[in-house]
Amino acid sequence: MKPRILIAGFEAKLWQSHLSDFLSATIDVEIDIASTPNECIWQVKKKNYKLILLDIYFDTKNPIGFELLQRCKNLSPTTKITIFSNRDDYQTMLQCKNLGADYLSKTRNSMYEISELITSCFIDLEKSEREKQFRYKTGIENAKRVGAIFKSDAMKNVFALTSYALENPKTHVLIRGEEGVGKELVARACAEKHLPFKALNCAGISDSLLQSELFGHDKGSYTGAISRHEGLIAAARGGSLFLDEFGDLSHTCSSRLT
Repeated sequence: MKPRILIAGFEAKLWQSHLSDFLSATIDVEIDIASTPNECIWQVKKKNYKLILLDIYFDTKNPIGFELLQRCKNLSPTTKITIFSNRDDYQTMLQCKNLGADYLSKTRNSMYEISELITSCFIDLEKSEREKQFRYKTGIENAKRVGAIFKSDAMKNVFALTSYALENPKTHVLIRGEEGVGKELVARACAEKHLPFKALNCAGISDSLLQSELFGHDKGSYTGAISRHEGLIAAARGGSLFLDEFGDLSHTCSSRLT
């Protein structure tokens, strides 16, 4: 199935004709048009667009395109939206940036430059999609590796994110969730299986015991220390240390660790 572009604006039909000629030489896409705000929303609800070129004014004095931008983002969060206008003042461009959209000028950019920018955008989108699929596949493999069982798309997305930690082993990871949702499984999925993984439940642990567990102690260093104990930080060297229920630590303990 060909990727789709939506051109939304008063001159949408004219720009569809121009861009079709220029883009046909580089990328194979379907270009739809919407000449009114209502038609734009209807099209976004009905079809899946990779890119929306959105005019600001739609032949009116009010910048209705900014309102449409937010509505389109709500309807299709993964679609890239670019404001496409001849309103080239700094304030307009800044507002586009603040709303999470790029800006293309109808007057300052030539048709060749516009088609080049759209082609570049599609190349970036395809690369991002490949990376997303790779991380998704890696995340599912990570979930199977640690024995996680789930059905929801939300958990699939959570485990897809574990690939970031595997790609960047020195990353600090914060895992949030209620008791019993599988935080330790997610932590294990973030860890390389060939490297040490150590876990410590911080719930109800005292300051002195925390220090001993993390940093270890020598024989005879305190009453009851009958042998040398290697701390978890040393034991997890080169691997991962998971601090479960970190939020239950006392202020003194947590401040020492952070």
